[in-house]
This record gives sequence, structure tokens and C-alpha cells, in this order.
Amino acid sequence: VEMVESLPGYLFGKKASGVGARTPSSSKKIFKEWKKLKTFLPPPGPGNLIAVHVLESDISCARAMITCAGSTPYAWGCFFFDIWLPESFPDVPPMVEILTTGGGTTMMSPNLYADGKVCMAMLNNTNSGHKDERWVPGTSNLGQVLLGIQAQLMVDQPGTMKGLREGTPENTEYTKEIRTHTARLAVAGALNDPTFGFEALIHWHFKTARELVTSTLLEWAAADTGRKMKKWAGEALASLEINFEGKREEDGKVS
Repeated sequence: VEMVESLPGYLFGKKASGVGARTPSSSKKIFKEWKKLKTFLPPPGPGNLIAVHVLESDISCARAMITCAGSTPYAWGCFFFDIWLPESFPDVPPMVEILTTGGGTTMMSPNLYADGKVCMAMLNNTNSGHKDERWVPGTSNLGQVLLGIQAQLMVDQPGTMKGLREGTPENTEYTKEIRTHTARLAVAGALNDPTFGFEALIHWHFKTARELVTSTLLEWAAADTGRKMKKWAGEALASLEINFEGKREEDGKVS
């Protein structure tokens, strides 16, 4: 958790400005939440990274970067989410929206909408999920929400969340579609147009995981005959080469 001076393009700007200055009691609760988050999140790693930037001038506003493990169609991508803690937080859950949508054009999963909506039981904005998965004042915390996004929404087969059965051609094709979005927006996009304030972290992530990113992109391209996957896997690999000199010969190329 890091304090920053600005969050350009913050999605909850109007809501935050409409509330005005927080009461001392509200501010104390929010400070406590950020302090708890520092110890709640697991140690960072290339496929298991959750980093949060909090706005200095309004600590109810934050932005998170999340990466995912190699087994998912979100593998090694950098995904960004804006967070706002409402005035009545923690009696109500935080508000969270995804930024990684290609300018509002791309749905990253059945629960990660192109308009930014993050549909999740713990955010109390869906009727699905068990009762014990919902936000519980005094018990639930923001760390659980962020880990839930990583583990419950960015899964191996996201198509199952829209009713597609595992192992079916439809489910497989949906997974390939998400892989393409990841290569385009969360790998090539993150490298070519890094989110402000996260540049150093993005660079570290891809430098550390470079060989894994490369092998994953090549595997995705080999498993997908579609032109889009090959195009964006190629773009992502080229971005890795541009950003990190001394490219290994065995990294290979997308043909």
C-alpha cells in the first residue's frame, strides 16, 4: 500500500468529490483499513501480486494492480481496479470497478463488465453466491475483496460463470477469447502504455516473469488458430523485446 499524489482518470471522482471532507471517525476507520491491508495481502510475486495506491488528498480513493497465475487466461497480465470507500464504510462494502477494459469496449469475464462493473457477492451487487460470501460489517475487509477478485473472478475457466460447461467447445473458445484480451490489454497494453504511478512495478513484474510470460504467449498462440490471438501475442512479445534488451533466442516467435 503506497500513498500517491494523483490517480489520473479515477473512475469514482464524482462520487468522492460529492461527499466532501470525511469526519474524523470515518477517516480513522479508513486509515485502519489501509493499515490492515498491508499485513493481510500475501508477499508479492509475478503471478501473485496485489499492489494498492491510495490518494493522499482523499484516502477513500485508491487504485489496485492485480496479476494472476499462469494457469488462467489472465496469466501474467496487469489488471487495474479503482476503489472507493463510501462514507458509511465499513458498514457497507467498498465500490470497485475495473479499468482494464480497452476504454469500455472489452468484457474481461462474465463478472468483469466492459462498463467497469465488478459483479461479486462480497460487493453486495449480485444475487449469486452463498450468504457467507457477502460483505459482513465488522468482519469483512478490503483484502478479502481484492483476493476474491483474483481467485474467484479471474479463474482458469471463466466461461463457467456464464453457464458454459467445462470441457465444451464453447467454454474453450471463451477461454481463448479472454486470453486474447489479456495479451492485448494487460500485457502489450501494460507495457506500451503503463498505468500512471505503476510504471516501475509493471517493469519489475514483466522483467521478473519475462520467460514465463513469453512461454505462455507462445503456448496460447499455438493453441489458437485465430488471427487475433496470433496478432496480440506477437504484439506482446515485441513489447517485451523492446522493453527488455538481450532477448533470448529460444524465446521464439509467433508464426
